[in-house]
Amino acid sequence: QVGLTFRGLYGEGSDVVGNFFQVSNQTTLGKSEEDLVDHLDKIVRQVIQYEMQARQVLLRDARGVTEDKIWRAYGLLRYARALSFEELMNLLSGVRLGLSLKLLPGLRVYTLNKMMIFTQSAHLEQAVGRDLESEERDSHRAAYVRRILTSEGDVTANS
Repeated sequence: QVGLTFRGLYGEGSDVVGNFFQVSNQTTLGKSEEDLVDHLDKIVRQVIQYEMQARQVLLRDARGVTEDKIWRAYGLLRYARALSFEELMNLLSGVRLGLSLKLLPGLRVYTLNKMMIFTQSAHLEQAVGRDLESEERDSHRAAYVRRILTSEGDVTANS
């Protein structure tokens, strides 16, 4: 309808993980680059507006459940001993929601982005200098997240 496709984070054929999407343009023939960028900009601004409204509805209509989901996600990230990448992304999504709602003081988006990048399999294997089996990778991922949250992600509950 608007000439855009929403895909999983890694593009065509990838699953949506952690509420991350890739937005791609479908119609390019006969349109200038400037027109395409303007169109995409308008759509992205609309999506941002819808997300902000949805977050406010969550706070208004389900504050307790929303806060619980956010703090559970933070707690699991802070103390888990094994995390698959999919689980990590879903938990980061909850924590990111908490940041946007200003419910997790002291935590920065930069820290979440860093965890999202450096917990991918190739980064973990590069850090330890060898290939890792799935279970071992999940342990290294959780250890990295705990280390980062200990040094950069200390939050204090408001309530």
